[in-house]
Amino acid sequence: MGAFLGDFVLRVLEAHGDAAHWARKQQTETAYAALGGRVLFCGDSAGAIYPSLGQGANLSLEDACVVAAAFRRGLRDEQRRDAARLDAAALTEHVAAVRGSRRDFVRDMSRAHAEHVSSGDLDAEAAAWNDGPDGEWGSRLGRLWRGWPRAATSELPPLRARTATRANFAAFGELVAESEDGELYDATAGGIDASLDLSQGPPRLYLMRLDGPRELSVSMITRHQRVTQCLGALGEEKDFYLVVHQPGDEPSVGGLNAFRVPPRHFVKLHAGTWHAGPLWTRDEHRTFVNLELADTVCCRPPSGPPAPTQPLSLALLPPSPPRAAMCCEQ
Repeated sequence: MGAFLGDFVLRVLEAHGDAAHWARKQQTETAYAALGGRVLFCGDSAGAIYPSLGQGANLSLEDACVVAAAFRRGLRDEQRRDAARLDAAALTEHVAAVRGSRRDFVRDMSRAHAEHVSSGDLDAEAAAWNDGPDGEWGSRLGRLWRGWPRAATSELPPLRARTATRANFAAFGELVAESEDGELYDATAGGIDASLDLSQGPPRLYLMRLDGPRELSVSMITRHQRVTQCLGALGEEKDFYLVVHQPGDEPSVGGLNAFRVPPRHFVKLHAGTWHAGPLWTRDEHRTFVNLELADTVCCRPPSGPPAPTQPLSLALLPPSPPRAAMCCEQ
């Protein structure tokens, strides 16, 4: 087979060599699934990237590890349910959730590097790669080297987000929508306002600028124990994701909940509510209004499987699309 393919390629080059070119600069959108989850793509088939960083093979190996972990979890789930079939759609959804943002990051970094190299300015290239761990390339390289999937966490099922409402967010805080000028204050369960407690220290109100995309996963979680923190995105159509856990000393994987905060809303968190975010997938910076205290942050990884020595990274899934309404005519 190898000799046959080699002869075929040689004949094609001999016949069409003058018109051939090496498509060095090309990429495709990431796609891990097709046909309703019945087809799973891995490696190069999941998305082409620029070759300048040599990351194609690494991504393929990472894909293989995550797919193997997803199969292990899926097979265990089927055994517990005594079912005859593996849920293929759930498996491909798992892989896409765990791998999508990682592949997108490597793809975008590879393209940026290829465009940088193609400028021909070797002095600028050398300076960019030696700007230290906090510089643009240094920070990207750190994320590239640290961001590979861990076997112990790749089996964790992705966390399905819900679109936040006043009711479903009540255990963690309050969702506040825009209201008409002149409406009276109402912070009850069915109201429109947030009940704030800023009595335990000097409050800090500021505009927080963050660069995106911010990967839809959680590895560390934060709480503000003495203040009802508020967070909202500026902009007409700027939604974001937030992962939360009810107040307590030891956040666990099983207690995590993910929410999509709709545009033109902000959230108030109960004092002590654990949270990670804001997160979003677009390659853009966003500005948030943030109200908190100056010195009440505490960060730690959520506990639970895997063992404490293994870093935890739990992927998020966007909310399920609404089901189409059923109707009939008499």
